Amino acid sequence: MKNSKQTSMIFILILILMLPLVSFAQRPNLRRVTEGARDAAREEAETRVTEAAEAAAETAVLTATDLAEPGTPGVIMFSKYPIDPLNPQNLTRQFRAGDYIYGIVWFDKSLKDIYSNPNLRLAEFMIRYEIDYLRTTSGSLEGAKLENDYIVFEVIPDPILATSYSSDFFKYNKYPNPAACDGPIRMAYDFQSLESGQHNINFIFNLNYRDMAEGYLSIAGADFSVYNEIMHGLIEGADEQAMAAARMPQAQMSDRATESAMMEAFKNSNDWRTGRIRAAEALRLVIVDPQWYTRHHPVTGAILHRYIRAARRER
Repeated sequence: MKNSKQTSMIFILILILMLPLVSFAQRPNLRRVTEGARDAAREEAETRVTEAAEAAAETAVLTATDLAEPGTPGVIMFSKYPIDPLNPQNLTRQFRAGDYIYGIVWFDKSLKDIYSNPNLRLAEFMIRYEIDYLRTTSGSLEGAKLENDYIVFEVIPDPILATSYSSDFFKYNKYPNPAACDGPIRMAYDFQSLESGQHNINFIFNLNYRDMAEGYLSIAGADFSVYNEIMHGLIEGADEQAMAAARMPQAQMSDRATESAMMEAFKNSNDWRTGRIRAAEALRLVIVDPQWYTRHHPVTGAILHRYIRAARRER
């Protein structure tokens, strides 16, 4: 009888290690805002961008030595404002600490043609840039954007207007540690460490394991810590978007005793007790398998363990 209880406990411990994470979002470090307030802030930000872009357009003087012609394949260009690929305005290489940064890269053919795959569904890319040493960040692009011969991407965007972590097209890894993230969070994390002065930062855009485009920007300032605040704004926005998009799967089995045992095992796990899973409370658990499964040794056929999977919601 004792052995049976020990075996059951082993099954539960194995089971909890296999629980998939349906939704994980850090609790925001900054003040939460209501949806209505966020919409108002977004509208204000969009108005501010439009007015600033119009003012910049009146005074901008761009020469052939400063910028290539928009649409030139193999060249990365930048702006302080979101870029319209069909009518790129206010392109520049000159930035000050605290400026938002957006990028665009053109190719000589569509992404599907670059991959020689008319049925391409996902294109992985890597951006390399040097800040005291070579940094890299990776992501993927999918959907209708694969038909284009350009990619518009956010380097360090206005957090209110940022779409990198909520887009149907871009996919970046997001982790609790900003240094491990991809996309704008990682780049803002790196830019905050810049020392006082002027820095020329070269960017290389790698697609399909080939360096496809290159471009540089120059950024100057006395204090780059402003990008730490922008980084936290990007983290907060990504967390809110993840929480809003999270959905629990439909339960495939209803067994209160098993669900209770799963939740207890989860709360006794090291990940939960040590705070590695950064949530205040486990709210709900559903079993996502219709039955228990048995795993056998591939050679001897001996039973190794049995398992069943579940999903949980936290806050």
